[in-house]
Parts: sequence; structure tokens; C-alpha cells
Amino acid sequence: VTFKVRIAGARHLHGADKTGLSDPYCKLSIDGFPKIDFKTKTIKANLNPVWNEDFTVTGSFDVKTGKIRFSLFDWDMVGKNDSLGCVFVAFEELQGGPFSKWFPIVKCDSPSTKFKGELYLQFAWGASGVLPAIDLNLNAEFNIKKDVKAGGSASIDVSLPKVSLPSVSLGFGGKKHKTDGGSSSLSSSSSSYSDEESQKRKL
Repeated sequence: VTFKVRIAGARHLHGADKTGLSDPYCKLSIDGFPKIDFKTKTIKANLNPVWNEDFTVTGSFDVKTGKIRFSLFDWDMVGKNDSLGCVFVAFEELQGGPFSKWFPIVKCDSPSTKFKGELYLQFAWGASGVLPAIDLNLNAEFNIKKDVKAGGSASIDVSLPKVSLPSVSLGFGGKKHKTDGGSSSLSSSSSSYSDEESQKRKL
């Protein structure tokens, strides 16, 4: 039996470090097959990692009752790596056309109990199976830095492109005058909006 899997990414993972973030990586394993032990790279300080790493797995698996285990960990420089939960995928779910799916992360020792976050996996069945196209939306993150508290403010940095201005010849009083061409930079510096200002406007 052969199948292909792309460990694409994860989102909303548990923050295991004091910073509130994690250094996540994912391992693929199958019970009864100790030699099958694939692992992604570690992505530092991230709760929404994107790996997009492909693996081809072959073995005499029990496709009726067997399951594939995806274990997520927070890498630690010192001590044991912290568990970020697991995803279990039954072989029966793979048999068919290629597919992609967000799987809920559960506790490794209690699969019926949800943990935190989801894991995005893409599968293809058989040696000749073709994995779905890489989902580019996983990289399309637009993050706005904000710090909104009582009396605080949220800021958004906006930069607009430069606009070229044409040269224009004007005639008046029997003389010609020519404006200089060039470019004008339309830009808006950081704009802030505070809770205090909002209250004033309401009044």
C-alpha cells in the first residue's frame, strides 16, 4: 500500500512557550511500523506554521482499521518537547481521489477530546497518485499590529504608490510657462484611532 501526504500547515496552535508562541513541527507515524517516522522542519515562534512538505509512505498497512498519526510538538532547546496535540486519519478516508482537509487537533492520549488548533493535510492514494496543488492561501496572511486597551490605540501603516505627474505647457500674457514633471508620493503615515477619541466623537 502506498499513499502520499503533504503536511501543509496548521493554525491556531497552542502557545507552549512563555512568550505565548510555539516552535512547532509535525511527525507522521503508524502504529506497528517503527521505521515510518517522518518529520517536518521546525518553524520558530509561530502558531500558524506553513510547512508544505511532501512524503511518500509505503507498507503492508491494515487499510480497514489502521490509522495514520500526526503528532505536533513544540521544540524546546532544553528538556522534553511539549505536545501540541495529534491528528488521526483512518486509511479508509484516503481511498479515493486526492483531497485536502483541515483536521481538528485532539489530545494524543484521548482522541475524543479536542485540543487546540487544526492541521491542514493533503492526500493522494496509490504510487501514481498526484497530490492536490499547494494551497497558496496558507501564505496569504495580512497581519495588522494592534494594541487596543482602555485608552490605547490601534495603528495601521498605509503606503500608496508614487504617481507620475506629466509636464504641462501653459500660455498667458504672451509668454509660455512650463510646469516640471516628476512624481508625487501619495502616502499616509501611521494613522491611529483611540478609544478616547471615539468617545469624544460620540459626544
